[in-house]
Amino acid sequence: MRKVTGNLRGAGRDRRAVCAIALLVLVGGTGSSGADPVPVDSLHLACWAEQPEGPRGGRPPLAGAVRIYLDISEPIGGFLPFDERERSGFKPIVQSLPGYLTEAFGGSRPLHLQWRGVSDQQPADLPAPKITRNLFQGRESRLDLAIQAMTKDVQGGADVAVLITDLVATGPLIGAMGVANALDPTFAQAVQSGRYELGLLGVRAPYWGVRSKHCRASTAGLGCWFSELKPGYQPLTHPAKVPFYVFLIGRSGGGVERVGRSLQQIASGLETRWELLSRAAYLPGLELGCKAALLTEDGRETRRRQTALFADPAGFRCQRDEKVELVCGLQDPSFNVVGATWAASGTAKSPWREAVRFASRPRDRDKDRTDLAMTIDCDKLPGHRTLPEPPPFRMELHRPLLPPWDDWSSESDERETDLGKTLQLKLFVEKARLAPPSYSVLCGPLHPSAPPS
Repeated sequence: MRKVTGNLRGAGRDRRAVCAIALLVLVGGTGSSGADPVPVDSLHLACWAEQPEGPRGGRPPLAGAVRIYLDISEPIGGFLPFDERERSGFKPIVQSLPGYLTEAFGGSRPLHLQWRGVSDQQPADLPAPKITRNLFQGRESRLDLAIQAMTKDVQGGADVAVLITDLVATGPLIGAMGVANALDPTFAQAVQSGRYELGLLGVRAPYWGVRSKHCRASTAGLGCWFSELKPGYQPLTHPAKVPFYVFLIGRSGGGVERVGRSLQQIASGLETRWELLSRAAYLPGLELGCKAALLTEDGRETRRRQTALFADPAGFRCQRDEKVELVCGLQDPSFNVVGATWAASGTAKSPWREAVRFASRPRDRDKDRTDLAMTIDCDKLPGHRTLPEPPPFRMELHRPLLPPWDDWSSESDERETDLGKTLQLKLFVEKARLAPPSYSVLCGPLHPSAPPS
């Protein structure tokens, strides 16, 4: 018995996914020769979307480019110890990043790696940096300009662009949420189509603070920390663990995930969190498992095996004028079925259009989750002969909120006790996931395979 599998890429509110579908019909009973029609007991449906066309016109101008944006604002220097005998959690991540990027995106192709400094103006080219406190002298962190530059890089053909920062923004922005607003809607549509991937690695690392003329240190071996809301510097009174982040935007293909996981290993011993943010923007795969049940005239499910809808290698047929319900659950339980309708094309003259009704149905024991219910009325279909191929139908899906980054996010940064979290980080994550409000998927036509012999 052959099962067709594949990947499904979903789309946002303004885009319709076109799917190629294959259906495997699993049938009950014994002693079948494989030629006689047998009752449909269950179905397994695997779907995948056609990959959207990328930009045309030959080799992109930035093909093979790798851009690393390093926040060189003064507070970032606080991740480096004053005493070189102490170990930094920040420096090994920065130093190992070029190698992991080359490994994940290069393969046999040469890559052109370029560093860029992020401070109070447009990002500027930076020679391969030596990670010392002298590097971090920037007055501000215009992270919005860095995000805009990164999206232009990958849209221009760059393999990947990376930002290393504490996500403490200055200038017209307040909080990490303000940084995420730099991701424009046009780029979001490209991510939702599966063309690009986004990832975020958080690392809580030792923080020693900085020596600033605006603050007098009060504890030996420590400097001062910066508050975005006050704003200004305050003296550190005890050693702290402060988050910094590696934000990646790259072409699709799994490279972003490989880099994030590799960097997570480098930070062994420190608290970390990794998320492939773009996983929320599209459907990486979908499989429906459907079970058949016989319905009474008033729509109640019976315990009898249905003997109305049959299948053989040639297709479906109705043997009795009864109603059959197929309840289809998603293999990925994080999605809910909102509903389904027949696709506009090819359904006007199909007998299936009047014989099938779609609805969402609460999942067993979980009223907050819904599956797809397809009710097939064989009384409205030609009986005792092979039916025409069922036309495609469009299924609407919704994904509830993904796990928030509450343990990494704060509503204030004005107290020293807030240093272990980042102002408005959870809002940044929700925005940067670029998830559409719903997913629209075209499914069909349905093809039964030969039943097992």
